[in-house]
Amino acid sequence: MSSTSTQLRDALLAEHSKQQTVQITEWIGSNRKRFAALVAIICGSEQGIPAQRGAWVIIHCAEANPEVVVPYLKDLLENLKRPELHDAIKRNTMKVMALLPIPDDLAGLAFDLALRFLTDEGEAVAARAYSMTVLQKICEREPTLADEVFLTIEAHLPHKKKPAFQSRAKQVLKQLVAIHDSARASR
Repeated sequence: MSSTSTQLRDALLAEHSKQQTVQITEWIGSNRKRFAALVAIICGSEQGIPAQRGAWVIIHCAEANPEVVVPYLKDLLENLKRPELHDAIKRNTMKVMALLPIPDDLAGLAFDLALRFLTDEGEAVAARAYSMTVLQKICEREPTLADEVFLTIEAHLPHKKKPAFQSRAKQVLKQLVAIHDSARASR
């Protein structure tokens, strides 16, 4: 293991706090080698505490230095295909996808994964909520998908009583109607 990976793993294990997360994010900064080490931890075969905490750091990196994160979006999405991923990794990866522009070549993969999370009643509410936002973003580029996503969200709305899910669903449904109406008006 490289010294960068070791330093990062040690920092992730040292403490679980917002302050530690911010310090790690600042240490990574725009350094691609350090960010690559973070992605390797999150997408690695060991899915323990460092991977879970690293997923929180990814959000801060996406906000502070999105240009460092974008080249790794495919790796992060591919990682979501793995069974038995911790909810923190799913939630934070979907949040990154909701925050950053999704490249055209990853839109199909992002759409499929977001739809899978949304329709899986066993998924954590936060991962499902961020998935709705990802689906909405893709529908903004591909309005023909808006009806399918609308119907899917609507079908799952009665099954979830969590306020976070209900609130996000209502916001996204409203946006999907606007996308649909705009696409229809431009025909």
